[in-house]
Amino acid sequence: MCILFICLYLKNYLSDSIFLQFVYNNVNDFETLLEENVFLELISVDPKSKSQILHIKHLLLEYILKSYLDKYNEVNDIYVEKIIESSRTDPIAEILKSENQTKTLIVIDCESIKTSADLITVIKKELAFPIHCGNNWDAINDFILEVSFPKKLCLKNWSALKKKLPNDAMILKEILNQLDKNAVLIEYN
Repeated sequence: MCILFICLYLKNYLSDSIFLQFVYNNVNDFETLLEENVFLELISVDPKSKSQILHIKHLLLEYILKSYLDKYNEVNDIYVEKIIESSRTDPIAEILKSENQTKTLIVIDCESIKTSADLITVIKKELAFPIHCGNNWDAINDFILEVSFPKKLCLKNWSALKKKLPNDAMILKEILNQLDKNAVLIEYN
């Protein structure tokens, strides 16, 4: 169960606080599972330190890719949706069900976005792209189908973005057009 929890966390299906709480509640399981250096860093991470969170995610990702690549590759939106829609009542299912109930709407205000890098950063943050996703449109395109989307995505002040960054707006729209229109409603206003 710990491996699945780590994979879900690394793919941004779980928040830092929920992941760390699960670790603290199951510390013996994680101690048995992880290499000693990874375990010690994990239990000593300061949840308020972004750099420590990024560092531990990096260590966990290296460990999972080395030892549990198949499980990591198995975790995606369809896998998570099956857990959410199932009658499972284990801790992972309960957490995923409660975490994903609130993801019905995400609003991204495009007015303050000034550069292509700003836009990519906002998209990655608001849509919870995996930490290992690169900071370019090719990477966004590669990961777009692995991201858990809300029922509705609203891109507020889209016209301002189209004026400031016409090429980036066009690329983003092309990428978002890959999504299932029945699963995600995208508003450009």
